[in-house]
Amino acid sequence: MTHCKLHITETPNALSRAAGDEIAVMTWNIGYANLGATSDFFSDGGKAWRGASQADVLENLEGIKSQLGMANCDVFLLQELARGNIETFGADTLSAVRGLSPGWFGFSASINPKWMPPPIRLVHGLGSMSRVSPLEAETIDLPSDGSRILGLITQNYHAQVLRFASEGGGKCWTLINIHLAAFDEGANARRGQLAAVFELAQAEAATGADVIIGGDWNLRLAETNFPSTTEEKYLFWVHDFPTEMLATGWQIAIDPSTPTVRTLERSYKRGENYTTIIDGFIVSPGV
Repeated sequence: MTHCKLHITETPNALSRAAGDEIAVMTWNIGYANLGATSDFFSDGGKAWRGASQADVLENLEGIKSQLGMANCDVFLLQELARGNIETFGADTLSAVRGLSPGWFGFSASINPKWMPPPIRLVHGLGSMSRVSPLEAETIDLPSDGSRILGLITQNYHAQVLRFASEGGGKCWTLINIHLAAFDEGANARRGQLAAVFELAQAEAATGADVIIGGDWNLRLAETNFPSTTEEKYLFWVHDFPTEMLATGWQIAIDPSTPTVRTLERSYKRGENYTTIIDGFIVSPGV
């Protein structure tokens, strides 16, 4: 695995406290603010490759900012943040979210083709922000899915790893932010990425840390049967999480009654688009 220090920004005096024996964590794939109710997406069988309009993207972004601002969490593990580009109609979702940071913020690019000039260059990736100052922050590469976006752009799959120590010698925490592949044949690349993530997580647990992995797994984390009229051909990407890969005592932590994703073969209508749960947490024993 390749390890790299994570670039961070920190607001002076904004960190409210050290980590404690309890920690509140939120994960959210914000979809570049591109994937609101009016959107469809070509990779899912739709036609569009970006949001419906600049006005829609900006409205989505305001909603995202509002939800993040209201969330009473210590750490936020976010996916699909983007700098302003042609895909987002110039909306800089990365800077907008970073402006909400309660203290510590780290971003690492999954997509950043240097040969593409602004304003068309696509810079997308993972972002983590926290009220608690981490001791260490780094990125660790995950196996590639071998694909190229539009046949040209490679994606750097990786994990953000944040390590926290609590005051008074209590719990130590490791939080891991991930976003796995979505459209690999048979979910084979996803399984390889899972193996790498679990190897990393178990190594962290072996040091005595309590481990929380959060993010977009692109695998169905629970059996779901929400109302839907979506045709089977649009569910080609849906695969179940391989629970046999979980080590003893590790658990999936989700709300099984609340879907986290919908298909994008068409714009969204409740009860029509297929919905399921692919975003959530896996936690080490004792968490």
